[in-house]
Amino acid sequence: MTKRTALAALVLASVAAVVAVETRSVRLRAGFVGREKDRIAGLVSAARIDEQTALLSRKPHRAGTPANAEVAGLVGDRLQRVGLKVWNTPWEVELYEPIAARLSLVGAASPPAYDLAEEGDGDPAGLAFSPDADLAATVVYANYGARADYDLLRRNGISVKGKVVLVRAQGICRGMKAGIAAGEGAAGLLLFPEPRDQGFAKPAFPDGPNVPRWAIPRGTLLRYDLYPGDPASARARGISTRPTVPALGVSQAVAEDLLSRMRGDAVPDDWKGWLKAPYVLARDGPRVRLTVKGQVVTGTIRNLYAILPGASGDAKPVMVGNHYDAWERGAVDPGSGTAVVLEAAEALARLRDRGWQPERTILFSFWDGEEAGMYGSTKWVEQTQREQFGGLAAYVNVDSAVRADDFVGNVVPGLRAALDEVLAAVPDPAVGRSVASLRGTYHLPGFSSDAGPFLGLTTTPVAEIGFGRWFPVYHTRADTVEWIRRFGDPGSARAALLARILALYVGSLASEPVFPFRFSEVSDAAREALRGLESRTSVAAAWSPYARTFLDSLERYEPVARRWDGELRRFRTLPLERGRGANPLVERAIAAFGAYPPTLKPGVFGRGSVLIGPSDEEGCSAEPLAPFQHAVRVRDFDPIRAEGELLARAFSQAAEYLRAAELVGLRRGPVFRRRR
Repeated sequence: MTKRTALAALVLASVAAVVAVETRSVRLRAGFVGREKDRIAGLVSAARIDEQTALLSRKPHRAGTPANAEVAGLVGDRLQRVGLKVWNTPWEVELYEPIAARLSLVGAASPPAYDLAEEGDGDPAGLAFSPDADLAATVVYANYGARADYDLLRRNGISVKGKVVLVRAQGICRGMKAGIAAGEGAAGLLLFPEPRDQGFAKPAFPDGPNVPRWAIPRGTLLRYDLYPGDPASARARGISTRPTVPALGVSQAVAEDLLSRMRGDAVPDDWKGWLKAPYVLARDGPRVRLTVKGQVVTGTIRNLYAILPGASGDAKPVMVGNHYDAWERGAVDPGSGTAVVLEAAEALARLRDRGWQPERTILFSFWDGEEAGMYGSTKWVEQTQREQFGGLAAYVNVDSAVRADDFVGNVVPGLRAALDEVLAAVPDPAVGRSVASLRGTYHLPGFSSDAGPFLGLTTTPVAEIGFGRWFPVYHTRADTVEWIRRFGDPGSARAALLARILALYVGSLASEPVFPFRFSEVSDAAREALRGLESRTSVAAAWSPYARTFLDSLERYEPVARRWDGELRRFRTLPLERGRGANPLVERAIAAFGAYPPTLKPGVFGRGSVLIGPSDEEGCSAEPLAPFQHAVRVRDFDPIRAEGELLARAFSQAAEYLRAAELVGLRRGPVFRRRR
């Protein structure tokens, strides 16, 4: 059966189902947001979120530890208390346990050992999966450790081969920092939290919100931009995600002392920081002894799930999730986010108890092993792919609920209009205006959270929401509920606002008989990416003939998408079964953007969709039309043509399904006559 024949059969089946039920009376649907916004506001409790966050962050709870199992128990108990069915899935995975981390000066009269132990109790401050090492080498400063930073050092006659490289912890993802350093021949890597990257100059915790001078950043060094999750699963696919260069996190105090011992020319302005030391292109630096020791062990991670069943057994579910494991206490990351998802789940469960039922099932997921590299969410995606699960309508991720005051949406094109409807209906009590009037520009979700496996392995539309992009005590021992209560989110007011937004957003995505995906947002994003290519490259005229099929297909898709988006609101005032008949075709239109040509098997990370992929420059960031953009940037015309054909196929198929959905849902075309 050809795809066109299959489409025709699906249309006829959908039409028959609609005709069969429209002879009886069916109720009409009002918009979920307008109907439930006040009730949701009354169901969300800031005090309960604060109490839950404190419970979740009482003590350090890395994945695989008994303390993390206790946190899982707290999450499960809360979900069961509100009447949701709860279950879990355990997996055996490779985890990392730090044993020793030492750094000292070499050659001084009395070589001091730097203090690498943070204040308070907890695990040693290690970077997960660092290779063991005991070496001595000179230290060089390299800004963020990106490729462009090493290029600048080279232009100034400075090599990092055989040296230990000191870099800022922010910027490109940690695993890519290690991978690039290894490619440059570095002997080791040191990461420190640069105070300038906090974005403001205020006192350090506990006197103020900024990162303490003793704080040491933690994190994983796995290359989850190549493949997320358990490195054993990646190896089974022929992919190595383990780092090859040893690395340590160090405090501002240690970095300041090392920088003060370097000699060389001044760095460019964007390399300068706020430590009380010169930042130089080091031609002469201190010599250090770096010792790292850890062990890879087999441990158990455990995902938790809860379900709120929908009325339609055919519509794909909506999933909302957060991880619960943390490097230390993790009050912000992830405790605040977990508490918000639990609060939203309770609000929606209380609505159900009062008679509401969503059209499509809502799944609540609480992932384990995210900090190690998105273990739990990757395992779920891999398992559901093996079981040929029908997929999700959307995945909504939170992670850290409140990092700062500004609302942040990392949302794929297609899911943005539905979120804007929610934000327009929710006032920000701090300023008395709607959140929609205050939000910044939407960005794409990235590959450094539990959104990554969904983006990289499936066509699932993904949204990440929260307040703020960054917070000073990230992945340090200072990430405590005290920091939240005093500086991050006093009274959990922002977290409560996010819980209302989350409940309304998930509820609205789950309530519409036709999934509210805006297809014109997809073509708008593609056009923006193409304009960016034309402005940044000198080969636009050369590559465009190779992408002619894509450009022509995009032009044909755009009017179909805009017409569909314009009619989408009508489904709220049409018989329910009309929407149910059209919905499978809309789901097929979204799935049409999958990137699986004959030469590319499903499961290749970063190719779940033709629309979004990992940035080849930043790793954990996403970019639209990623393989196509890369081919244009490097002027590789055969891949430009191949990727263009993939894109053309996707946009053409999506347009076909939308035309069919119009036929079924809005009674257009030869099957039905338009009602007057």
